[in-house]
Amino acid sequence: MTLKLSPHHMGGNKDTERWWTVSTCAKFVGDLGLSSLAPPGVLTIGRVVDDGLLWGQGFDANRYYADGADPALLAASYVTLVWGDKIKLNPGLQVIEGPNEQIITASGPMEWYAKFSREFARIIQGLGRRAGIGSWSTGHPLRELGLWPFWAPALDAVIPYNAILTRHSYSDLNAFHALRHRYDNEIFTAMGYPDSPVVITECGTDASGTMLPWRKNFVDAAQYWNTYLVYLENEFQLDPYLVGATLFTVGRNDERWKDHDVAGSGLVDFVLAHAQAQPPALPPPEPVPEPTPEPPPVEPPSTTVHTLKPHSNFYVASLFQETVKNNPAVFGSHAHAYLQVMERCTWTTDDFRPASLLSILDWNVINREYDVEAYPTLESLATLTDDERQLLIAQFEAWHW
Repeated sequence: MTLKLSPHHMGGNKDTERWWTVSTCAKFVGDLGLSSLAPPGVLTIGRVVDDGLLWGQGFDANRYYADGADPALLAASYVTLVWGDKIKLNPGLQVIEGPNEQIITASGPMEWYAKFSREFARIIQGLGRRAGIGSWSTGHPLRELGLWPFWAPALDAVIPYNAILTRHSYSDLNAFHALRHRYDNEIFTAMGYPDSPVVITECGTDASGTMLPWRKNFVDAAQYWNTYLVYLENEFQLDPYLVGATLFTVGRNDERWKDHDVAGSGLVDFVLAHAQAQPPALPPPEPVPEPTPEPPPVEPPSTTVHTLKPHSNFYVASLFQETVKNNPAVFGSHAHAYLQVMERCTWTTDDFRPASLLSILDWNVINREYDVEAYPTLESLATLTDDERQLLIAQFEAWHW
């Protein structure tokens, strides 16, 4: 079986070369040359750290927008100043990734960055490669800002320029963090760009959500694999438009990443064992025409609260988020604070409810477990009455058997 969970290579031992024998892709930062040894069928992605390479600074879409820079000219400069001869010198790289982790909170810079990304994709295709565009930080752009419509110029580059969407998704197994690509795909589908190919070019656990880098979060590689990564891989396999996801990191070129580095930890042994234990994917069977079914009998309207069982944590989280937003009379001034708590809620892996559903309505728990100073609006939850708490619980419990 080919795994979507793949190596993010920054140097070190032979773990990357063992891993890519069973992975869909591999990403290279710093040590780009190893990409030439990747086996056929592995999508190779490269990124150059652009700090100091753009007129003494790194890429900043917000600054360029404020300065009135032309996005097309900036894209050409980026390819020249950041990549230079590295594209030609590394023929093993198939995907050239653009700027990293832009934090954009307004429509103007978003549309500017989208036009930059479209031109970047056009230039990279002209050089015989594919562009990786986006490279969003975990949870960004923030969902509540509604910025995806302004990303349309970049989405327009996916088909004509054979570009790939890229993003980073760390930590909690929900659609706010590790599975954010599912939310994005729903929005892109509604915009007319269904199932655009995506690579999560950084994943694993990090200091985001309720988690920390893996060496601080787990006892060893066995626990990391058995209690987190295997579930992540199983979720990834459900999404055909997701090409792969590269685990940060195999090897390191900076001691800042020592708690993320899996090189030499034995993790790749679990990856290989999992791949070998799974049967290879079979091609789908030929469709068999079905006879026209008899019309179903007319039944009286159902009086149950729900008509479809939630099929994923994402479904529950999204539905609950919409309920909070659409019921101001119930949630009132607490809505924003409650949504922030939901985004930081630990989801269990074997059912649909957060592990701390009741505790997130308990101010004492919130004060102890969350960084209230960083999220001051959480303080409004302290004024919830008992009746309001029961309404919140009742709204959530309505979706579960």
